[in-house]
Amino acid sequence: MSRHQARQQSVSRVSPTAAGAPPLGPPSAAVRFTVELTGKPDGSALVAVAGEIDHDGADAFRHAMATVLNDHPVRLEVDLAGLSFCDCAGLNVLLWACGRGAATGCAVRVSSVSPQVSRLIDLTGTREVLGAAINGAASRHA
Repeated sequence: MSRHQARQQSVSRVSPTAAGAPPLGPPSAAVRFTVELTGKPDGSALVAVAGEIDHDGADAFRHAMATVLNDHPVRLEVDLAGLSFCDCAGLNVLLWACGRGAATGCAVRVSSVSPQVSRLIDLTGTREVLGAAINGAASRHA
């Protein structure tokens, strides 16, 4: 294998309705987001989340994050730049992923937080829990 091949990244979509997920009804009714996974040769991974996550889609989001964490990355960056809406159910999944990562030795870091999601994090007081994890999203409410 050449050096170029060894440095390539793998990109895939993580289906929130993969095998083992609970039935979600019509896809457009509950799942209004995408999760794209980019695995890196150093064992880290980037998850880009786009769309909207609310109570109806939280179980699917948790399933998608569990699928990613089951691959045992050493570091996981969750990019939320494309997440236009997230309620407390979606935030709960992010907090769960941070805890699950910590329990398995995976450093989970949330990054590129949209202004709407940043406001939710500030209002719920979870910025510190999500850690220094949130880069480039200084609080406007502090």
